[in-house]
Amino acid sequence: MEIKQLSRNKTKRGDQRAFLLENVPCNIPSCTSVGRMFHIHWDQTDLAGIQKAVVATFFDIYEDGILDMLILSQTEGKDDLMIHALKNNFEADAYFVKVMGK
Repeated sequence: MEIKQLSRNKTKRGDQRAFLLENVPCNIPSCTSVGRMFHIHWDQTDLAGIQKAVVATFFDIYEDGILDMLILSQTEGKDDLMIHALKNNFEADAYFVKVMGK
């Protein structure tokens, strides 16, 4: 994986869920002019287990140069938020993060 971006999406049940986007070479006709596209990784077990995600971000928890993930989720029936910290276990020689905004 080269570039990962954390975002959120609404599932069929209406719960918000965090997922990873990977910047990959384009393999469909609609993006050939730019040459890149995002591949959604729904299969991340740890992320899939966090329901009602409100905020998701990268953070270097261990201060080792590897970005881990922090996710805030809504507690069922309460206004309280729960903090989830996920350690990045993807081994690579370099990490790149692209910040996207409006």
